[in-house]
Amino acid sequence: MDWDTYKVLADRPDYWSNWMLDQCIELMELLDCPDLLPPLRSALLETPLETPPDYKGPLRMHRLSMSPDQAGGLHTAVRRAVEEGVRTSQTQDRGLGGFIEVCRDYERLLRGGAN
Repeated sequence: MDWDTYKVLADRPDYWSNWMLDQCIELMELLDCPDLLPPLRSALLETPLETPPDYKGPLRMHRLSMSPDQAGGLHTAVRRAVEEGVRTSQTQDRGLGGFIEVCRDYERLLRGGAN
Protein backbone atom coordinates (compact mmCIF):
# COMPACT_ATOMS: atom_id res chain seq x y z
CA MET A 1 0.00 0.00 0.00
CA ASP A 2 1.29 3.46 -0.83
CA TRP A 3 1.49 6.26 1.74
CA ASP A 4 -1.22 8.45 0.19
CA THR A 5 -3.79 5.66 0.29
CA TYR A 6 -2.74 4.64 3.79
CA LYS A 7 -3.10 8.20 5.11
CA VAL A 8 -6.58 8.59 3.61
CA LEU A 9 -7.80 5.32 5.12
CA ALA A 10 -6.06 5.74 8.49
CA ASP A 11 -7.62 9.20 8.91
CA ARG A 12 -11.16 7.89 8.52
CA PRO A 13 -13.26 7.95 11.71
CA ASP A 14 -13.92 4.20 11.45
CA TYR A 15 -10.22 3.26 11.61
CA TRP A 16 -8.79 3.26 15.13
CA SER A 17 -5.29 2.46 16.33
CA ASN A 18 -4.68 -0.63 18.39
CA TRP A 19 -3.62 1.71 21.23
CA MET A 20 -6.92 3.64 21.12
CA LEU A 21 -8.92 0.42 21.03
CA ASP A 22 -6.95 -0.97 23.99
CA GLN A 23 -7.53 2.22 25.99
CA CYS A 24 -11.25 2.26 25.19
CA ILE A 25 -11.56 -1.38 26.24
CA GLU A 26 -9.89 -0.58 29.55
CA LEU A 27 -12.05 2.51 29.96
CA MET A 28 -15.29 0.62 29.28
CA GLU A 29 -14.22 -1.99 31.84
CA LEU A 30 -13.57 0.77 34.40
CA LEU A 31 -16.94 2.38 33.65
CA ASP A 32 -18.74 -1.00 33.75
CA CYS A 33 -20.03 -0.80 30.16
CA PRO A 34 -19.81 -4.49 29.16
CA ASP A 35 -22.18 -4.07 26.20
CA LEU A 36 -19.59 -1.89 24.43
CA LEU A 37 -16.70 -4.32 24.84
CA PRO A 38 -17.48 -6.91 22.10
CA PRO A 39 -17.17 -4.57 19.09
CA LEU A 40 -14.01 -2.96 20.51
CA ARG A 41 -12.43 -6.36 21.11
CA SER A 42 -13.58 -7.67 17.72
CA ALA A 43 -11.87 -4.76 15.96
CA LEU A 44 -8.53 -5.80 17.47
CA LEU A 45 -9.01 -9.35 16.19
CA GLU A 46 -9.53 -8.18 12.62
CA THR A 47 -6.59 -7.92 10.26
CA PRO A 48 -5.21 -4.39 10.56
CA LEU A 49 -4.97 -1.99 7.68
CA GLU A 50 -2.03 -2.83 5.46
CA THR A 51 0.86 -0.45 5.99
CA PRO A 52 3.27 0.98 3.44
CA PRO A 53 6.44 -1.11 3.01
CA ASP A 54 8.62 1.41 4.85
CA TYR A 55 6.21 1.93 7.78
CA LYS A 56 8.15 1.60 11.05
CA GLY A 57 5.60 2.63 13.70
CA PRO A 58 4.14 0.42 16.40
CA LEU A 59 0.52 1.42 15.80
CA ARG A 60 -1.76 -0.60 13.58
CA MET A 61 -5.09 0.73 12.37
CA HIS A 62 -8.18 -1.47 12.74
CA ARG A 63 -11.64 -0.91 11.34
CA LEU A 64 -14.20 -0.49 14.11
CA SER A 65 -17.70 -1.78 13.39
CA MET A 66 -20.45 -0.63 15.74
CA SER A 67 -24.10 0.22 15.36
CA PRO A 68 -24.94 3.93 15.54
CA ASP A 69 -26.49 3.34 18.98
CA GLN A 70 -23.35 1.57 20.23
CA ALA A 71 -21.22 4.43 18.92
CA GLY A 72 -23.51 6.87 20.73
CA GLY A 73 -23.13 4.84 23.91
CA LEU A 74 -19.35 4.89 23.55
CA HIS A 75 -19.37 8.65 22.97
CA THR A 76 -21.55 9.16 26.06
CA ALA A 77 -19.38 6.86 28.20
CA VAL A 78 -16.17 8.62 27.15
CA ARG A 79 -17.70 12.03 27.90
CA ARG A 80 -18.69 10.72 31.33
CA ALA A 81 -15.14 9.43 31.92
CA VAL A 82 -13.67 12.83 31.06
CA GLU A 83 -16.17 14.62 33.34
CA GLU A 84 -15.43 12.22 36.21
CA GLY A 85 -11.65 12.26 35.69
CA VAL A 86 -11.45 8.54 34.93
CA ARG A 87 -8.22 7.54 33.20
CA THR A 88 -6.70 4.33 31.95
CA SER A 89 -3.34 2.92 32.96
CA GLN A 90 -1.72 4.57 29.91
CA THR A 91 -3.54 7.91 30.15
CA GLN A 92 -2.71 8.77 33.77
CA ASP A 93 -0.39 11.61 32.77
CA ARG A 94 -1.92 12.78 29.50
CA GLY A 95 -5.61 12.34 30.31
CA LEU A 96 -8.24 11.47 27.75
CA GLY A 97 -7.54 14.40 25.44
CA GLY A 98 -8.92 13.69 21.98
CA PHE A 99 -11.04 10.71 23.03
CA ILE A 100 -14.33 12.63 22.95
CA GLU A 101 -13.58 14.00 19.49
CA VAL A 102 -12.67 10.58 18.08
CA CYS A 103 -15.89 9.07 19.44
CA ARG A 104 -17.97 12.03 18.27
CA ASP A 105 -16.56 11.82 14.74
CA TYR A 106 -17.19 8.07 14.63
CA GLU A 107 -20.78 8.47 15.82
CA ARG A 108 -21.38 11.22 13.24
CA LEU A 109 -20.05 8.98 10.49
CA LEU A 110 -22.41 6.17 11.45
CA ARG A 111 -25.39 8.48 11.74
CA GLY A 112 -24.66 9.97 8.32
CA GLY A 113 -23.45 13.35 9.56
CA ALA A 114 -20.45 15.38 8.51
CA ASN A 115 -17.03 14.44 9.85
